[in-house]
Amino acid sequence: IVYLFALAGAKLATFKIGHFNPYLEVYPSSKTLVLPGENKLLLEDKKSGIVLDHFDKFASDYERLAFKQSIGLEHLSKRETSFIDKHIKNDKSTLSYLDIGVGTGRNTEILLNKGIVVTGVDFSQNMLNEAKQKLGKYVAKGQLRLQRIDLNKELPFRNGEFDGTLCLRVIKYVTNWMNCISEAGRVIKEDGVFILEISNRYSVAGISQFYRDYFTFQPAEVEEALAKAGFAVLDKRAGSKLPFILYRSINSEKALKFVNKIEVVLRNALGQLFSRNLIYYCRKTRSRRGV
Repeated sequence: IVYLFALAGAKLATFKIGHFNPYLEVYPSSKTLVLPGENKLLLEDKKSGIVLDHFDKFASDYERLAFKQSIGLEHLSKRETSFIDKHIKNDKSTLSYLDIGVGTGRNTEILLNKGIVVTGVDFSQNMLNEAKQKLGKYVAKGQLRLQRIDLNKELPFRNGEFDGTLCLRVIKYVTNWMNCISEAGRVIKEDGVFILEISNRYSVAGISQFYRDYFTFQPAEVEEALAKAGFAVLDKRAGSKLPFILYRSINSEKALKFVNKIEVVLRNALGQLFSRNLIYYCRKTRSRRGV
C-alpha cells in the first residue's frame, strides 16, 4: 500500500516540474513522436541527434556514471550481467554474437571471456573508441570487431549471420525500435539467442515521467514484436521496483541489503508489475511472420 501511494506521489510531483522540451519527453511509442504540425522525419532526426550528442559527450565517463558510481548501481548492473552469464554458454567451437549498442563493452566483455567472437555496433563513435581502448587486446587478435551504424536503419549483416544477439539499455533510445527487433530476428540463426532489455512503462520512472530522454514500453507490445520476429521468450527477469535515483545514492552494503529486502517483498506481492525494466531471454524458433 505504501508503495502504491509512492507511485501516486511520484506522478503528482511531475506537475511541479514545469515545461520540458518535447524532444526529451518519454514517448510511449514511435507513433506518438509526431506532434501537431511536426514533420515526422525531422523530429526523428532531432531526437537521434540529441541522443547521439549525449553519448558522445559522456562516453569517457559513461561506464563509471552508469554502473560504478555507487554500490547500488553496481548491484543493478550485476543483475543484468548475471542474466547474460546464466543464459549464454559457449558450447560450440566458434560462436559469433552481435552486440547492438555495444557502448563501452560491458556486456561484450562477458562474451569475449567465454571465447565468443563478437561484432559490436553503436551509433556513437566516442563510445566505440572507449570500447576499443578497454578491449583492445580482443580487437588486436580479431575476436572483436567494432562498427558504427545507425540503429534506426537495417543492420548491415547477412540473414542468419550470428548465433546470438544482445541488446541491453539500448532500444529505449531507438526511434524505430520495432524494426530493430525485426532486424535482430533476421540476422540471428535458427535456434539462436536474443537477450533484450526494455524500460517498463508501468514503473516509477515510466509513471512519473521524471526521466524524459528515452522510450518506455508496454511488455505486451514488445512480446508481440518478438513473436513477429520469430522469437520465443524462454525466461524473463524483472528489474528493481524502487526508483533508480535511490540505487544511485546507496553506498553501503547494509543499506543495499535493507533495500533488497524491500524489493523481495514487492516482488512477492506484485510480481513483475511496476519493475523498472525487464530482460528477455529468447530463442529464434522459426521464420518471421510474413517472411
